[in-house]
Amino acid sequence: MPLNSELKRKLEFIEKISIIYKKQYISAEKFKKQFNEDEAFLALKIFLDSYAHERQGAAAAYPLIALDCISRRFNNGNSWRIPTLEDADQIWDDYKEIAENIYNIGTNKNNNPLNKDNGVITIMAKEKIFHIANHIKDLIITNELNKAYKIIKIIRGVGPKITPFYLRDVADLAYVIGDKKKEFQLNNLHLLQPIDTWIRQTFKILFGENRLSDLQKAKVIVDKCKEAEVSSIDFNQGAWILGSQLAGSFGKLREVINSPELLNELIESKIKNIKSYIDILYDFKNSI
Repeated sequence: MPLNSELKRKLEFIEKISIIYKKQYISAEKFKKQFNEDEAFLALKIFLDSYAHERQGAAAAYPLIALDCISRRFNNGNSWRIPTLEDADQIWDDYKEIAENIYNIGTNKNNNPLNKDNGVITIMAKEKIFHIANHIKDLIITNELNKAYKIIKIIRGVGPKITPFYLRDVADLAYVIGDKKKEFQLNNLHLLQPIDTWIRQTFKILFGENRLSDLQKAKVIVDKCKEAEVSSIDFNQGAWILGSQLAGSFGKLREVINSPELLNELIESKIKNIKSYIDILYDFKNSI
């Protein structure tokens, strides 16, 4: 689909919605603080808690166990250093014990980011990485996105779906959110495009094409966003928020993209539902 004024308007509209994602998910002080040199342990905690376990169907207990294990091994970060393969072995043993004896769940070892076989601690040990967020940030800033992608992708359980999710947010935060000039200078920007069902549905609505691979879709999104002078990072965040948090269905998503004035109705409906749920919780709390 050629870039015309209507497509440009839609891309700009979706880009603006990214502010909801930023404020809801990455505006907390810890996300900025993690890039301080003395916050390497915090950066690892954020990776494990907010990204590495974001597979569909993953147990909510997994990141809790992960944080418990690394806190035990590194004295809650007070003894943090470049991890070793011995650290990876001990953390994995602790993980299995805690999962079984405290949470009564399996380890899902094939997809577990703390598995000693190519888990995050093992990869950091092999690559001599002290600070995971700064290591990835520096690779992005020096235009080595391919290298950053390969390091995160090989972590067990992360793979090609979660990798661009993490890289996208690190890039966003590293550029102090919204510096398009720096973003447009990056090569391989498609590696910052996590493609899930909502991005696929948005792509179908915008470009009328659904037969392309996820990689091809990511490249088209980046190309069209650049042409429209729209941040492809913001577009990705905005499309996900619009689909998953506001529209909730393909039909409603198509309606609001084609008629942006309907967004206010979606937001009002969301606010009403949230207020209703809060009232239910208060009523119950007051009854006990």
